[in-house]
Amino acid sequence: MLARNDLGAAGLDRAERSTSLSLVDAAEQCIPVDEDEDVATQAHFSQGTDDDFIAAVKGLFQLRRKVAAERLGICETMLKRKCRRNGIARWPYRKFKFFRDRIHVVRASGMPVEDKQVLVDQLEFMMDILRQNPNLEVEELSSRFPHVTEAHRTLQPGSSSTQS
Repeated sequence: MLARNDLGAAGLDRAERSTSLSLVDAAEQCIPVDEDEDVATQAHFSQGTDDDFIAAVKGLFQLRRKVAAERLGICETMLKRKCRRNGIARWPYRKFKFFRDRIHVVRASGMPVEDKQVLVDQLEFMMDILRQNPNLEVEELSSRFPHVTEAHRTLQPGSSSTQS
């Protein structure tokens, strides 16, 4: 996106500038105006109920915050503010990445297929718990499922023991 000072350098006249840039509302938050759908989405999330926002954002936790904001049609700052207002202290992308990485390690391991599936199901269940409460720490979730953590340790590269 062009900054306000870059407009003249880009050779855009005033009419082009007003339609191609994002506007800034009273709270200094970006509101995309290129498409009516983006404006409607942004207005929905800025004025809609918190339940609507939480329902929409839960499916985006596995994405980086910037990508999630783009999908919602709002800027990152608004996403952070709405999340904090709704009790989500930090964007949980890295927590989900942690579990996705563990699932990948389990699937790539030489474990029997049935054991792999049990561990993958348990890791996915842990991700579902995290989706319901993104403020949980990974260590807290791992302590609730010590057998999953122990099984994962045996699968780590450089580990001397293997699970049979």
